[in-house]
Amino acid sequence: MQLAADLLKQTHSQTYGRDAYVQVDLPADALLQPETAIAEAQKIWRRVGWRNLMHSSHSNDASGD
Repeated sequence: MQLAADLLKQTHSQTYGRDAYVQVDLPADALLQPETAIAEAQKIWRRVGWRNLMHSSHSNDASGD
């Protein structure tokens, strides 16, 4: 993740933030509570230190809706 963000940083800057994002999936257990998900995303973002991270979360809704 760090290496990918480092490699894409220049492209991200040159495109004024329109391209070169690194997608980061948050751990499933962190998604159970919004506060936990936000804290985990902030921890990862601070650790990497670049603005070109894009956090994603996937629904595991068992209801099928």
